[in-house]
Amino acid sequence: MALMYDAASELQTFADAIYVGRACDEGGYLWFEDPFMDAGWSPHAARQLKENIRTPLMLTEHVRGLEGKAAWIGERATDYIRVDPDYDMGITGTMKTAHLAEAFGLDCEIHAAGPAQRHCMASMRNSSWYELSLVAPGVANPVPPVFGPGYSDALEDIGADGCMPVPDGPGLGVDYDWDYILANRTAFQEFTLRGDRP
Repeated sequence: MALMYDAASELQTFADAIYVGRACDEGGYLWFEDPFMDAGWSPHAARQLKENIRTPLMLTEHVRGLEGKAAWIGERATDYIRVDPDYDMGITGTMKTAHLAEAFGLDCEIHAAGPAQRHCMASMRNSSWYELSLVAPGVANPVPPVFGPGYSDALEDIGADGCMPVPDGPGLGVDYDWDYILANRTAFQEFTLRGDRP
């Protein structure tokens, strides 16, 4: 079993990050993710941490866009790149980041789960891990069930081969459960284009 540790940017000091990082070293962890409370804004601190531990670092979950992530690669401040189609300029931005990481010989792992994440990952050579987080046996995925039948990110849906299927219908391959969405919305805002006004 491969072990990864995500500190979720909660460790308060550099000393805390070294302490946890060395425990990851002892446990043979695959990566140590988002150690600092700065939410990944300091390439310098990450480089310093890399000099004091052996466990590879997974950063850039909180760094938005291609250019910001390029700086982290250029600074040699992370060993893995994290990208998210919901936050990093969509599928196009995600694929650009994946190709940038690939050009530098780095793996680029998708943050969170969803149809767009599955499609991006299936299109990337340098991604190995589908992040199905906040689940455990008997604990449901906390993401609201906005997709219709045939799609789920439940722990029980992981295949016998350890993989999740990629939806193969039009678009992202899933239908939205509009009855659920409309019944659970908390606000509604309608926008009109300037040319549509009388």
